[in-house]
Amino acid sequence: MRLAHTHTDLKAAAPHEGATVTGIAMRWGFTHPGRFSALYKNAYGLPPSATLGAEPSDSHGRQHISDAGRRKQGQR
Repeated sequence: MRLAHTHTDLKAAAPHEGATVTGIAMRWGFTHPGRFSALYKNAYGLPPSATLGAEPSDSHGRQHISDAGRRKQGQR
């Protein structure tokens, strides 16, 4: 559960605003960076640094919702 929350936060993070993998992992209770990284890579197939800020956002830091995401949410 914590790993899934960390994954979500990593995708939504804004590295240009100072978000770090270590900071996000610590927020969710992962206190050993090496162990967290290995656990994350085993679960998601890539290192957490590759996920950091992976969701596109506009110039105001808002995340874009794809057309598929809008359809899932019942929006147009």
